[in-house]
Amino acid sequence: MIDSIYDLIKNVSTILPPDVEKQIKNIDGHLASVMKDAIKISKDNCIPICQDTGYPYFLVKLPFSQTSRIKEINLSIEKALLMATEDGIIRPNSVDPIRDRNYGNNLGEYLPYVDFEFQNRDDIEINLLLKGGGSENVSNQYSIPNDITSERSIEGVKKIILYHLTEVQGLGCAPGIIGVCIGGDRALGYKIAKKQLFRSLDDKNKDPIIAELESQILEKANSLNIGPMGLGGSPTLLGVKIGFAARHPASFFVTISYLCWVARRGKCNIK
Repeated sequence: MIDSIYDLIKNVSTILPPDVEKQIKNIDGHLASVMKDAIKISKDNCIPICQDTGYPYFLVKLPFSQTSRIKEINLSIEKALLMATEDGIIRPNSVDPIRDRNYGNNLGEYLPYVDFEFQNRDDIEINLLLKGGGSENVSNQYSIPNDITSERSIEGVKKIILYHLTEVQGLGCAPGIIGVCIGGDRALGYKIAKKQLFRSLDDKNKDPIIAELESQILEKANSLNIGPMGLGGSPTLLGVKIGFAARHPASFFVTISYLCWVARRGKCNIK
C-alpha cells in the first residue's frame, strides 16, 4: 500500500492529468508554449511540475467491509508522504502556525488531511489533490446577500461567481478550474467545493440545472478577457464544477475553491 501511495504522489506531482493536458494543448500563444514546455519537462524528468508542490488532500473511498483498515491507510499515507518529501517529489509545505516553523516532512497537526467515504465497492480508491497555496488564497465563500448584493437564486449564484473571478483576476495562476458548492453550512461548503476538483473536465453534471449553470459560467468567464495569468485573452477557466447541499433557511452560502492550471489530481486502487 505504501508503494502504491508513493507512486500516486509522484505521478500527481509530476504528470498533469490527461484531460487537463488536452485543454492546455488547445491554448495558443507564448505563455501557453511555456506551460506546454513545463508539462513536458516535468513528465520526461520526473520532477515537480511547479515549485509549489501543494497541500496534500486525500479522499479515500473505502468498502464497508474494510473499515478496520483505516489506521493502516493513515499510517501508509504518512509513510508515503515522508518518502516523497525526502526524495524531493514534493517540497515540505506544512508549517506550524503557532511556532512559525516548518515541520519539514509534510506532516503536522491535522496532517495528513484524509477524508474517508464509505461505499458499496470491492476495492479501496485513494484520490489525491495537491492544491497550491496561490490557488487556495484566491478561494472564497460568500453569504448572500450579506457579502454582496445578490438575490438568492441561480442567477444570484452566477453573479457571485463571476464577481469573484473579476476580483481575483491575475492571481491563482489562470486558467484555473473552480469547484463550487451552493448551500450547506460554512464548513460543509468548503469541503464540497474542494471535492468538485476531483471531477474530470469532460464530465457532465447529473443535475440538468447545475449542468447548464456550469456551462453558462464557463462560457461567460472565458469572455471576460482575463486570460492565462491574467494577461488577457482566453481561456480564463478550464472548467467549472458545481455541487450543492441543503441549507438553513437563514443562510445562503456560495463557496468557491479555485485550482490553478497545474491541476494535480489522481487516484490509485488497492485491493
